[in-house]
Amino acid sequence: MLNDNLFLNICLPYILKQQNNGTYVVLNRRYKPLGFHTNEFVDYPEYPIQHLICLPKEVSDQLIPGKGDNSGSFYLYTDETSPLNNAKNWISYSDKLALLKEQKIKT
Repeated sequence: MLNDNLFLNICLPYILKQQNNGTYVVLNRRYKPLGFHTNEFVDYPEYPIQHLICLPKEVSDQLIPGKGDNSGSFYLYTDETSPLNNAKNWISYSDKLALLKEQKIKT
């Protein structure tokens, strides 16, 4: 089950959430910045966690084929495809992380 491993739910990327200025924040399963373990609201612009990630269409299509949402945000897995569920899902998730590690981040 997804909630079985709190460490992974807090420390693994779950979504690349696009902000109004075109940057992305990488959030955990609780929609908090990676490593944040809180139930409090987190105002993303108050933290240096926004990145301008270059995501060409061919990469975004490989991340989530046909499933990017209208805001340009990308979920790396769903409840059904959670990497915590089985080895096949873990491999698929790892492949997505491998794609992301190749992308440029503007500084």
